Amino acid sequence: MTLDQRRYKRTERSEELLYFDDENIRYPGTIIDMSEYGLGVKANIAHRVGDELCFEGIEYLPLTLSGVVKWVHQTDDEDNYSMGIELEGAKNTYSPPKSI
Repeated sequence: MTLDQRRYKRTERSEELLYFDDENIRYPGTIIDMSEYGLGVKANIAHRVGDELCFEGIEYLPLTLSGVVKWVHQTDDEDNYSMGIELEGAKNTYSPPKSI
């Protein structure tokens, strides 16, 4: 998805986390950007569009978020993938930190 196709402003991030799937298998990943409606995640697993994932321990969010994979692209580093995650039930719960 190109930047001009996005409906909501995203804030760049670089935050490592563990996330899990519906079988409770945990995976490492990195949040690369975030908005109040979605996440950009870099991981070494190519999840499928439609997979449901859960994310815990995201800075500024003391709860578990669930979301659905909307797109997956292999990165220039052939061992990693970028994913677009649409968050479920998290609208208006994330507010990017103010720049100082």
